[in-house]
Amino acid sequence: MLLSGTLGASGARTRQAGEEDTVAFNAFDLRVGVTAGRTFFDVLSPYVSVRAFGGPILWQYRGEDVTGSDQHHYQIAMGLAASLPSGIDVFFEGAPFGERAATVGAGVSF
Repeated sequence: MLLSGTLGASGARTRQAGEEDTVAFNAFDLRVGVTAGRTFFDVLSPYVSVRAFGGPILWQYRGEDVTGSDQHHYQIAMGLAASLPSGIDVFFEGAPFGERAATVGAGVSF
């Protein structure tokens, strides 16, 4: 079982087409999660994850302050990690519920 937590932030300057003035676009995200899985044959590790998150998105549109948020504030995911020879790890994760996503990754231990 793995407990996780992340805090993220991003920002950019935006402008309407044909205009010179820019406005700030800032987004913040706090995410917590629980992942549970089991390893078989010292190689394959299927797992399930449940995550909750949220944070404001701050922007201006036509001179008015706008605050937004995510459409969904949860994610349910299933994945499979594999430990291959030579210290190579690969994984795939699909999240069909809440915030939908598909992720593929690889790593090397040396």
